[in-house]
Amino acid sequence: MRSLREPVEGEGLCPACWAEFSFMTRPYCERLCIPFAYDPSPSILSMEAIADPPAYQRARLAVRFDEIARALVHALKYADRLDLASMMGRWLARAGGELLADADALVPVPQHWRRHWARRFNQSALLAAAVAKASDVLIAARPQTGEIHPPAGRTIARAVRRQHRGRRSGRRPMARRRACAESLF
Repeated sequence: MRSLREPVEGEGLCPACWAEFSFMTRPYCERLCIPFAYDPSPSILSMEAIADPPAYQRARLAVRFDEIARALVHALKYADRLDLASMMGRWLARAGGELLADADALVPVPQHWRRHWARRFNQSALLAAAVAKASDVLIAARPQTGEIHPPAGRTIARAVRRQHRGRRSGRRPMARRRACAESLF
């Protein structure tokens, strides 16, 4: 497995990693972003999305989660490679452009204080800042709920409700979960 311990000159990937890198492109399931081997039609859902529908309507992946993508995510999360966040955020903004067009705000989900203390940063907030910069979508201010460690789903729901009050209709906030580094990237 690649380590990505050292940054390359400038911003980006080394030529060897770039040659193996795979961005997510259509055709894919509009709900789960599972790739199709052929293009059935733009509105067809995958069997997984039909059999076990998720709580959300649409998801997008920036890249296929292979060895290179896994190494990038782990370098950001565990090896203090914070320089990767801006590049990864631009990829997320490009992949989620149609979702961001409908969003009023990005909601980075807070980490448990112990995890934040151990890592010294919140990768969700770093990625949300990079996505916001690339897309001109605002970041919701401190979506904390006041609870010490509520389940992530409740945290997201409360943060979204709190930030969405008073917004114009038809637009939605986008929750940016800590685990989305793996699910969106």
